[in-house]
Amino acid sequence: MSAGKPHAPEKFDEVIVDGIKVYIFKEAVSVPEGIKISLVGDWWIFHRLQVEGLIYEQPIAG
Repeated sequence: MSAGKPHAPEKFDEVIVDGIKVYIFKEAVSVPEGIKISLVGDWWIFHRLQVEGLIYEQPIAG
C-alpha cells in the first residue's frame, strides 16, 4: 500500500472510504467475501487504513 494517486490510474478502481480516495488494483485477487477497507483508530488520533481480504500469494495447483 502506498499514499497518493497511482502512476497508471487506468489499472486501478477508485473507491471512497470514509472520505478518503482509495485505489484498488483491478487485477487484485481477493477472498470470496470480497475486500473490506476501513479506517481504524479513535476519532481524535491518527487513523490508519485497514485492508482485509486481499490474497497476495496463491498456492500452486497440483
